[in-house]
Amino acid sequence: MHEQTIAKKIIEEATKQASAHGRIKKVTVECGALAHLPAKDMEKVLKEMAPFEVDVVEKKAKVKCKNCGFEGEPRIEMHTHDVSVFFCGKCGSVPDVIDGKDIIIKSVVIEKGN
Repeated sequence: MHEQTIAKKIIEEATKQASAHGRIKKVTVECGALAHLPAKDMEKVLKEMAPFEVDVVEKKAKVKCKNCGFEGEPRIEMHTHDVSVFFCGKCGSVPDVIDGKDIIIKSVVIEKGN
């Protein structure tokens, strides 16, 4: 499954970042409102797979409309696995995405060993 592949990469990257410092206690992941997976789906699969606490926060999307010049949040009609249908929040045209498509690790909290 697509979401398991992404979750595995996040877990591997967090583990790599923490390897020399101690055991991972918590990872915070930022999931854009127009990312390949909705934040709730990403959170569910990460919590099932990760051996540490997971917090997934959704980042608002930002778009720029070529038609009317609007820059801001889009009107999102549908967002599922690999499918996002969104429009300019002002005129309804299809805008360009400026931000909010990525899934990234925001922080890794480490439990220090004695």
